[in-house]
Amino acid sequence: MVKKIVATGLAIIICTVYFVMPSFALAQEVSLAEQTWGLLNEMDELYEKRAQLVLNFEDNIDEIRMVDAQLQNLGVKTLSTAEATELIQQGGARGIDVQSTSYTTWTSLETVYPYMGRFFEIQVITGVPRTFQQNGDTYLDTRSSLYDSEMHVVSDVDIKPKYDKAFQIMVDGAVTQLLSSVTEGAPYVSEVLAIGKTFYEMYGAVMGSVASSSTLYDVECTYDISMNTTMKLIYIKPKDSSLYNPILGYGGNMTYCSIVTGLTTGLVVEHEDGLYSEREYYTTYNKLQSPYYHNAYDKAAANWIQYENRFDINQIEDTHYVRVMELKCFVNKNGTVEDKVNIVLPCDSRPYA
Repeated sequence: MVKKIVATGLAIIICTVYFVMPSFALAQEVSLAEQTWGLLNEMDELYEKRAQLVLNFEDNIDEIRMVDAQLQNLGVKTLSTAEATELIQQGGARGIDVQSTSYTTWTSLETVYPYMGRFFEIQVITGVPRTFQQNGDTYLDTRSSLYDSEMHVVSDVDIKPKYDKAFQIMVDGAVTQLLSSVTEGAPYVSEVLAIGKTFYEMYGAVMGSVASSSTLYDVECTYDISMNTTMKLIYIKPKDSSLYNPILGYGGNMTYCSIVTGLTTGLVVEHEDGLYSEREYYTTYNKLQSPYYHNAYDKAAANWIQYENRFDINQIEDTHYVRVMELKCFVNKNGTVEDKVNIVLPCDSRPYA
């Protein structure tokens, strides 16, 4: 009887170890995965917030400093120019212009990323326009290849405010969103996208009801464009493996672009404050980003597996830089365009063979 009880007890212990230990290990893996996803999501959200704040840099310096402090608390480390240059050159980041790294702030975050039942060591390298101190003040380094501003003017155009758009943005192969008080939170649209508002949507409040059905003659419109880009590079290799060196699993960029349109119509507009004006301004914020930008970590891991099966770095789709947008000015309801201008987005990359 005693032997039977002992045997039964051993069987229970063995079954407990057999079934409970794997469950415990699985729970640990799930916990680690959730921590990693939370860390990376928080970092991406902070960089996105920072990119928006930089568009109005002088007004948002204190908030930008707070975001930088939060990133540091997450474990994001700032790389020296020498460290960034060496990493980019040796890490296989094709297309990155290392000559401009001194005007760019490059940071690094290292963590373990779960994908398809495996764990990978990843190093996320992020580039943003550099800021610097001078005489006690903080400035944005406009020499950075991740920042640019342009002005474009179109004059002597007749418009129908109710139907004609001040502009449309065309971007091939990007994930794009128009950010404004009306469309914020709208879903992303991929591939070629045209976005914009009619003149009446933008300026109806000051044009009055007559303007919605009338033609305005000899209109001039200025386009003051500011752009700043965040670069993301992800180096990856299997966890605890000394057999492999990290490869570039993903390279992409996200550009925030503000377009301030200044419209001169010949109308003298009276404002609530009693002031009169012949020129009105309207600002739109637009976000342009590479495909997979917010799913870059999965893409990097998938690229590693593809590389692991072929051992040919040229066979994986690792870089997705968005470089050019087309600004179409004065677009009427039939799609006719008065003027076009190709704008090279600020991007710390260049075409490569």
